[in-house]
Amino acid sequence: MEHAWSMHGPRMAHAWITPGSAALNCSAQRHTAQHLRIAACQPCTGQSFSRAALHRLSAAAAGCCQLPPCFSGFLQKRGAPLSLQRNASLSFAFPSLLPCRQPCRQPGRKSVRLHLQQLVLCVLLLTLVLATGCAKKQPAVMEEAPTFVPSGPAVAMTETPKTFLSHIAPRSQELFSYREMAPTIRKSLVYAKTRPANGYAVNRAGLKVRWSEIVASLELLRSLLPELDKNPDILRDKFRWVPVKNGIKYSGYYQPSIKASRTRTDIYSQAIYALPPELKGKRRHRFYTRAAIDGPRQVLKGRNLELAWADPVDVYFLQIQGSGKLLFEDGTTAYLNYAGQNGHKYRASGRIIREKGYVLQSGDVLEQRAWFKKHPDRQQEIFFANPSYVFFRYSTRGAVGAINQPVDDYLSLAVDRTFLPLGGIVAFGVNIPDPVYQKCPLRGIGFAQDTGGAIKRNRIDIYCGSGERANYIASNLDAAGPAWLLLRR
Repeated sequence: MEHAWSMHGPRMAHAWITPGSAALNCSAQRHTAQHLRIAACQPCTGQSFSRAALHRLSAAAAGCCQLPPCFSGFLQKRGAPLSLQRNASLSFAFPSLLPCRQPCRQPGRKSVRLHLQQLVLCVLLLTLVLATGCAKKQPAVMEEAPTFVPSGPAVAMTETPKTFLSHIAPRSQELFSYREMAPTIRKSLVYAKTRPANGYAVNRAGLKVRWSEIVASLELLRSLLPELDKNPDILRDKFRWVPVKNGIKYSGYYQPSIKASRTRTDIYSQAIYALPPELKGKRRHRFYTRAAIDGPRQVLKGRNLELAWADPVDVYFLQIQGSGKLLFEDGTTAYLNYAGQNGHKYRASGRIIREKGYVLQSGDVLEQRAWFKKHPDRQQEIFFANPSYVFFRYSTRGAVGAINQPVDDYLSLAVDRTFLPLGGIVAFGVNIPDPVYQKCPLRGIGFAQDTGGAIKRNRIDIYCGSGERANYIASNLDAAGPAWLLLRR
């Protein structure tokens, strides 16, 4: 399992272009190019982009034939895929070389001459930009980032879909518009379409759903996105709202960043292990416990499975999150994603601490971390009482869910795939802790795109992104609320 990317440019660009959408008209291309140009200037103005932002920028650029000149360089600096960097360069220098999404005539001499004139003009403009510095003039169209804004009263377990829909708003999920959900919907669609249409996505007492229903529901929601901002009640008319009996117990997860070393040191003394070969391709297979792996027996020592080394407390909570970013001493970084688990049941460390007679106030993750740092001699006593152990793999992307797609802030949900269908649409409501508002309602439309060893039956983990706010919410969220599975009527 794994902050919200926030620049107005890429969000608006993505509202115009989504993978698989119809061909763009000239106005849409100019609009997208304008916002990508804004995005490309951000390194000069001190702004930063998350991995989620790059993925959405990539999706926008894939449909735009008028990319700005500095965009390919921006992508290279930000670690975007090489294929995207090459396309960005080509689209700037030779737009006619890229495949066009609309039928177009073969270029004649006038067209070639026009392209050469455009190239010369763009080179001159680029020279001018480099001479003056793009940081001196902030684009006038830049807007405030879509930060979280609470909407409506506190979420009630007994509220109806009508009440729920009367209080939802895009900014509750850090969106400018619900149209920005299009890439997340596409991820679920890509996964669901690989499954047998007549097979069951979930088959349990009280809920039987076929994959064809999941696909139809996702395609319907995607078609409704342009109307959703002004008329969210349309979801009540077009979908069956299947309530989750007894509601959901909500928690959160995020992508932590931890300091690490490529070799063992006194500070970085705990190994982060890759998945042992004997566990590959096996689910629910019992393996050695945490005590056997990290205790005196050190059963994995000498097998060349160590990916990196870090502080023992950081590694323990990295395993709880299931993914993260390593910050090495030499300045390099690397992403880790979930590779597997040892098959043992997860036990919450906060409960273990209390069971052993030690005092905690709230018991949240932040307090637990402080307690472990204050009592290093008791760390292993608590850690080893939780037999569950998570293994990792290196990745070129941030947190990737169980559908093998990057997860999205406040949109991707980790579920029990035997209880709620993976890829399905879930309307969820919960009162979340917030560093500014203390406690506030979060009502949203989410997508079951991940799983987790501790996620069983009536439990949902909300992916909160990365950064301080995400850490705060994910570390403190432990509340109940309603949920519905949305299925096309």
